[in-house]
Amino acid sequence: MQPTADTYYRGSGKAPVAGVLAGLVFGLVTAVVTAFIYANLLVHIPIAGYITFLFAGGFGFCIAFAANMGLHLGKVRNRGVSAAVILAAAGVGFYMSWVAWVHALLNKSGVQIGLGDIVAPADLWTWITGINETGAWTMFGSTPSGGMLWFLWIVEAGIIFGSVYVFGGIGAAAPPFCEGCNA
Repeated sequence: MQPTADTYYRGSGKAPVAGVLAGLVFGLVTAVVTAFIYANLLVHIPIAGYITFLFAGGFGFCIAFAANMGLHLGKVRNRGVSAAVILAAAGVGFYMSWVAWVHALLNKSGVQIGLGDIVAPADLWTWITGINETGAWTMFGSTPSGGMLWFLWIVEAGIIFGSVYVFGGIGAAAPPFCEGCNA
């Protein structure tokens, strides 16, 4: 028997609105909640600086897993839409992790400030650049600041978004879906 083009599974590419919304809700809620958990772990656990990569990977995994769960339950079969939903949740989570981290770091340092004073992009950027000038933690006897701290933060972002990519299945083939039986 000769294989034909119809022999192999091809997804329909459907993206029901309810499914996209489910993916967004699951992903965004998880992203915001885990952003605060992640940030507070980094600020309040003394050895966090040494194992940041584990926390960063776990943070990305949680976001990808939750968004994927919502997309799966909502029967979204469009890879592009799925990737956009997962990356949107990751972007919000990443931004909120910065807000939460700056807030936790300032509060730990005795600066009492509300989240509303940090959440605007310009305000957040001002705090981040100020923290970057002096550094935020000591690691192996030195306090990274300036270019070295930017580099470490870029690596951390790469781990977060890399784990979202891997665990979100963004580059992977979708599991088969039977349109006729809706399963």
